[in-house]
Amino acid sequence: VNPATMKITGYSLDELMQLTFLDLVLPEYHRRVKKHYLKQIIDKTETTYIEFPFRSKQGMVVWFGQSATLHFEDQTPVSIQLVARDITERKRVEKALQESEARFRSLSNMTTEGIMIHREGLIILANKAFAELLCISDPNSLIGKFGPDILPMTEDSKKRLMQQLRAKSDNTWDSELLRPDGSIVIAETSGRDILYQGEEARLIYMQDITERKRAEEYREMNREILQILNEPFNMQDTIQNIL
Repeated sequence: VNPATMKITGYSLDELMQLTFLDLVLPEYHRRVKKHYLKQIIDKTETTYIEFPFRSKQGMVVWFGQSATLHFEDQTPVSIQLVARDITERKRVEKALQESEARFRSLSNMTTEGIMIHREGLIILANKAFAELLCISDPNSLIGKFGPDILPMTEDSKKRLMQQLRAKSDNTWDSELLRPDGSIVIAETSGRDILYQGEEARLIYMQDITERKRAEEYREMNREILQILNEPFNMQDTIQNIL
């Protein structure tokens, strides 16, 4: 449990340690969440994503978008790593889209998450945060352009993007964006089908998670180092490996 989880839920570390995962999830979502993770384990799906609401200690309903990654030993799942993010603001934006296009535009420009709407790849709306991810100052300059052509992605990410466009998948995936200085930004990317201005369209979210990924890699590196240090030391094996 990290500090961000405690801040979002309002519970202390000791309080969270006394609760089960489903204690936080709203009761009407229990069945859906349990079914989701049971299927992941049975199918041995490495990574999945699900969105669900829970009630904080203060009584507020907060939405989580949660990725779950299974870890295997000899093809058997032995542990699961959960990474959740507060997507309450995103849910408000989606609700605003259903209620009023003007309210949606207002809220989407207030959020720090990149938001873009396209039809068959042609961009029809983008907010400021999305443009900033592409190092573009004016989001209106993106309208009418073909997304795959202007997104500064690595080759692997472009291939994945085209797969997502064809499949219209709701899965969350990490895309790599190339900055003008040559650095790479990792953006958590997801999409879903919507009705916009009375016609079918695709709503895309992109969030810069570069720092989070670096922190995860650092923790994994420390875990591997500790594992090596805790292994029994055998001088004979060490000499043989060197030779």
